[in-house]
Amino acid sequence: MTQPKIILFEDEDFGGNSLVLTEATSKLENHSFNDIISSIKVESGTWIVYDDENFCGKSYLLKPGSYPNAQSWGGKDDELSSIKPAD
Repeated sequence: MTQPKIILFEDEDFGGNSLVLTEATSKLENHSFNDIISSIKVESGTWIVYDDENFCGKSYLLKPGSYPNAQSWGGKDDELSSIKPAD
């Protein structure tokens, strides 16, 4: 089974600083990436991203693919605070 992998980007269209994750993170603040995510690439696995810390608040299910802006996953810009693999 392939290890889940997601890349978070500070700016729309995959620009700015990025953060690669392969496991759950209950506080993106610990990676200096809280409330600044504007685009996402899901390399492998299905991920659940949350508006609040500790996997709380509104959540979005992201399958492998590219999400160039928050509207592409149905969320708001600069809102995400925690994330985990769905499987």
